[in-house]
Amino acid sequence: MVYLQRQGGNATEVAAGAAAATGEDVVVQSAVREYDHADYPLLIQPLLDGEADAVFARDGHASKTARRASKAMGLPDSGGSAKAFRRDVLRELGLEPISASFSAQVAAKLAAGDYRLAHAALAQRPDGNT
Repeated sequence: MVYLQRQGGNATEVAAGAAAATGEDVVVQSAVREYDHADYPLLIQPLLDGEADAVFARDGHASKTARRASKAMGLPDSGGSAKAFRRDVLRELGLEPISASFSAQVAAKLAAGDYRLAHAALAQRPDGNT
C-alpha cells in the first residue's frame, strides 16, 4: 500500500504504486467497482503465459469517457475498472497526472508502443465488497 501526501489523480497514484512495486506484475483496481480477488488469476494469466504486457478486465463498466476516447483514437477498448500490467511496462508508460481518464491514457500509451494487450472476462461482485 502506498500513501501519498495529497491526491494527484489516478495516473499519479498508479505511477507511485508502480514505482514502489516489487513483484513482476501489478494489478490496478478501482475502489468503486470491486472484483472478487479470487478472479485475479484470470486477470494475470495472460501475463504469466507471456501472451500479453497488459490485461484489461472486460466487464462492461469502463467509463463512457474512456470508451469514447479509445474509440475516437482507434485504440483498443479500455476495459473495465481492473487492469494488470507487467511492472516494467507500467513504469515505461510514463503516466502523466492529467485530468483525462486513466483508462484512456493507458490505452493510448499501450497503442503508441509495441505492447501486447489482452482482455479477461471478470464478474463484478454484486455486493461491491472485497
